[in-house]
Amino acid sequence: MLGPATNTRFEVGLNMKGVDGTDRLIAQPAGGMCQYKVKLADAGEVDEALAGWLREAYEQAG
Repeated sequence: MLGPATNTRFEVGLNMKGVDGTDRLIAQPAGGMCQYKVKLADAGEVDEALAGWLREAYEQAG
């Protein structure tokens, strides 16, 4: 899920299990729509790490 966070940043929400959160991949409280979120402020932040998390969430979704 993509959503606005501020006027200069947006968030990517991810649903996946079995992944450890990091400073960048922020684990969310149980019961919410997404288990993790990643904050992005610049197109340069779209990198292999984010692509890997997106791939993992997609594969787990079936």
